[in-house]
Amino acid sequence: MRSLILLVIFSTAFTGYSQDSIWTLQSCISYAIEYNLSIKQSELDKRIAIVNQNTAKYAIFPSLSLSTSAGTNLGRSINPTTNQFENTQFSYSGISGSANVLLFGWFQKKYSIQKSQLNVLKANENYEQLKDDIVLNLTTAYLRALLAKEEIANMTYQIDLSANNNLRIEKLLAAGKSNVLELSQAKTQIRVDSGMYIQAKLNYEQAILDLKAILNFEFQVPLAIAYTLDLNSGKSELFLPEQVYQKALNNFHTAKVYEYDIQLAKKEIQIVKAGSLPSLNTYYSAGSNYSSSFYEYLPNGDRRMMNFGKQLNSNLSHSLGIGLSIPLFNNFTSRNSIKTAKIGLEKAYLANEEGLMNLKKDIYAACTDYQLAIQKYENANSQFTYAQKSFKAAEVRYEAGLIAYFEYLSEKNKYTIAQQQVSTIKYDLEFKKRLIERFLN
Repeated sequence: MRSLILLVIFSTAFTGYSQDSIWTLQSCISYAIEYNLSIKQSELDKRIAIVNQNTAKYAIFPSLSLSTSAGTNLGRSINPTTNQFENTQFSYSGISGSANVLLFGWFQKKYSIQKSQLNVLKANENYEQLKDDIVLNLTTAYLRALLAKEEIANMTYQIDLSANNNLRIEKLLAAGKSNVLELSQAKTQIRVDSGMYIQAKLNYEQAILDLKAILNFEFQVPLAIAYTLDLNSGKSELFLPEQVYQKALNNFHTAKVYEYDIQLAKKEIQIVKAGSLPSLNTYYSAGSNYSSSFYEYLPNGDRRMMNFGKQLNSNLSHSLGIGLSIPLFNNFTSRNSIKTAKIGLEKAYLANEEGLMNLKKDIYAACTDYQLAIQKYENANSQFTYAQKSFKAAEVRYEAGLIAYFEYLSEKNKYTIAQQQVSTIKYDLEFKKRLIERFLN
C-alpha cells in the first residue's frame, strides 16, 4: 500500500507538471521553424549564397580606384614634380585615379553569375529540405511522447485494477478464503504494473527532452503536449508507390538539389573553358603631384613656390590604353581544369542517379510499411476487442469465485498486452503516414 500511495502521488505530480503549458504539434512545428538552430544555420547559408550572387553580378561593372599619398623626403631623392634628383628636404603629396573596363572576355563573368544563381536556388532547396527533416524528427518525438502518455494512462488503469485485487485478496485471506500464494501474486502484479508505468513515464520524459532540443527550448521550462489523432481517413487511404515517386520528383527538395548539382557542374565547365579564351580590356588613369620644392618664376625674375592648386593643375597627367591577353601556355592548367570539371559533371550524374534510386527505394518501402501497418493495426484492434471481452468475463467470474486468481491474472495480462499493442501500432501507423506525405508536399 505504501508503494501504491507513492505511485499515486507521483502520478499527481506528473499531471500537474503537464498542465503548466500545452503545445500542439502544429505549434511545435511553427516554433521549431523559427528557433531551431540547424534551420538558423541553413538560413545563414541562404544569405551567404545571395551575397555571393550579388558579388558575381557586380563583377561585370567597371572597376574604379582612387589613391593619394603624402610624405617628406630627406637627402638625395627624386622630386615627383620635376623627376630630377635633389639633395634637399621637401614635402610632397600626390593623387591619382584609374578605371578599367572589360571589353571582351566577360563570358566567364556571365557564367559565374548564372552559377551563383543556381547556388541560391540550391541553398533554398537545402533549407526547405532541412525544415522538412526537422519537422519529421519533431513529429517522431511528438508521437513518441503521445504513445508514452497513452501508455501512462493505460498503466494507471491497470495499477488501479491490481490495487483493488490486492485489497480484495487481503480481505479474503483474513476471512480464510484465500492463500499467501494469491496475495504474493497480487503484490507482484502491482510491482510489474508499476514498473511498466515508470518506464512509460521515462519514455515520455525522454521524448519531451528530444522535443525541447529540436525546439531550442529551455530544458527547465515545463512543456506538455495535447493532440488528437484521427486515423479513420488514414486507414482507408491508399498510396501507390509509383505515383508517390513521380510526385516526389517535382516536390521533394532533395531531388531538386540533385538536378541543381548537375546544372552547376555544367556551368563549371563553361566557366573553365571561358577562362582559356582571350580577353580585351581598356583602362584610363589620371594623376597629379605636389612638392614643397617646386617653384615658378615671376616676370621680374624672382621665383616663388607654386601653390597647391596650381601645382596639381600643372602636373596633371592622363593615360589611356587597351590591353589584350591571350592565354598561350600555362602548363596545361586550363586543359586539366576542363577535364576535372567534366569528371565533376559525371559524378553529378551518378549522384543524381543514386539519389533518385534511393529515393524510389525509400518511397516503395514506406508505402509497403504503411499498408502492413494498417493490417497490423486492424489485427491489433481485433485482438484488443476479444482480449477486453475475455478480461471482462474473467473479472465477473473471478468476483463470483468461479475461477482462480491465476486465471484472472492471465486474462488481465493478455488484455494489458493487447492494449499496449494497439497504442504502439496506432502511433506507428500515424508516423508512416506522415513519412509518405513528406514525399508529396
